[in-house]
Amino acid sequence: MSFKRLGVVSSLVSLLAVVACGGSDSESAPAESTSASSAPPATEAPVTEAPTTTLPPFATGAIEVGAAADDAAFSYHTLVDGFGGAAGAAAADFNGDGILEILVNGFGDIDMKNVTVGTSTLAVLYQTGGPTNFVRDDVVTTDDGYYFFNQPWVGDLDGDGDTDIIGGIGFFVCASIGTIGPCGALVVWENVGVEGGMAKFETTDLVAKGATEFYHRPAVADIDGDGVLDIVAIGETSTDANTVWFRGTADGFDTTAHPVGQGGGSLPVAADVDGDGDIDIVSGQYFLTPESAIWFEQLPAGADGLPTWQKHVITSSIGKVIQVSLVPDLDGPGTFGWIASNHTNTTRPGQVESGVYRLTPGADPRAEWSVRLLSTGIVSRPSVGTAFQAAPGVFGWGDIDADGDVDLTVSGDGDDRLFILEQTGPSAFNTRVLQTGYAQAGSMMVVDLNNDGRLEILASGFESDQVRLYVS
Repeated sequence: MSFKRLGVVSSLVSLLAVVACGGSDSESAPAESTSASSAPPATEAPVTEAPTTTLPPFATGAIEVGAAADDAAFSYHTLVDGFGGAAGAAAADFNGDGILEILVNGFGDIDMKNVTVGTSTLAVLYQTGGPTNFVRDDVVTTDDGYYFFNQPWVGDLDGDGDTDIIGGIGFFVCASIGTIGPCGALVVWENVGVEGGMAKFETTDLVAKGATEFYHRPAVADIDGDGVLDIVAIGETSTDANTVWFRGTADGFDTTAHPVGQGGGSLPVAADVDGDGDIDIVSGQYFLTPESAIWFEQLPAGADGLPTWQKHVITSSIGKVIQVSLVPDLDGPGTFGWIASNHTNTTRPGQVESGVYRLTPGADPRAEWSVRLLSTGIVSRPSVGTAFQAAPGVFGWGDIDADGDVDLTVSGDGDDRLFILEQTGPSAFNTRVLQTGYAQAGSMMVVDLNNDGRLEILASGFESDQVRLYVS
């Protein structure tokens, strides 16, 4: 990789060392978050001064009331329509002007009933006068030939103060389509400067497209304690999953995939689970059974000087899991708690109830953790042909109702509703329906786009080809 790191991340190590053992009262900052309501994760790009390049009139402002949501406390704006297979949305400052942009990833035109798949896109939406007005700049176009561009990681990889992108790409259906074949990839888009007010990127393949294993959003942390950020990724097939890490160097990243172990799923988290001062890896598990969630304990380095790992089962009781995250301030300021969403379809026999769950380690996190269902009433539509349906999907978090505690925002995915899990008391949640008729949603990121202290919800819609902004 060609870029030079302008700084080291030794100051981040303490922030990434999250003690999850035996509860959350002693924990510090998480390694991964989707909320803008608390302190940013250690790998989030800092706000920098506006570049000297002459900028167009990018600006933010107030958000007007939009169309009525099903939850009367909210309205929404459709930020972008006709974005083929809009699968995710994230907010970050890409051009260094202090105003958040929205990064949208789209799968393209996909018909799973007839098994036809188009190529993907990735675009940055720059605010022009307010959070509901944008100019679009494409980072990835359909001509680039990526299939199933999953929601990426965004942050400052190289310590130069700007925001880079890591794209996890692919899905197992590609391998069964003769005109496509395996379509996995893992790619870094390095932010190399600003032209005309818009960030420009150079790409480096960690895993070149066409790989048998496919990838979702990775995690970023200093795995080996050398003061340089590394990348944790999980390669999946329809029957297997393997966790690896790519070592950061002064010049970028070594493209050698160092093995961690078999297992894991789409959205790994890097955190110090056992409180021993090094980084472990936590993940939900979907394509391997029967485990629902697992973690890899980092052990002392082997003869090659690289960490060794031991796998532990968190739980096998909640079916296939799509996301596990460490949520800050869940039980009050300065606390952290593990939340998981499974991905099941109870119209089929033998399925675990679809829902959002609290996972709590005991005194020894190597033993199985306790599990408690937090949501109610989340169900999936029946699957039709190859268009498999399951619920719920991904989730985000933040103080949505401004009452001083953390709520959860949840995609129904195969359930065509969006949900808010409103925290009504210590670890007690009321499931509210934010929106109906918005199936296979993604993102659910909680963010303050215009820095007015009022949080919004970003929800992408794969079936509707939209990105919506929900405002209270």
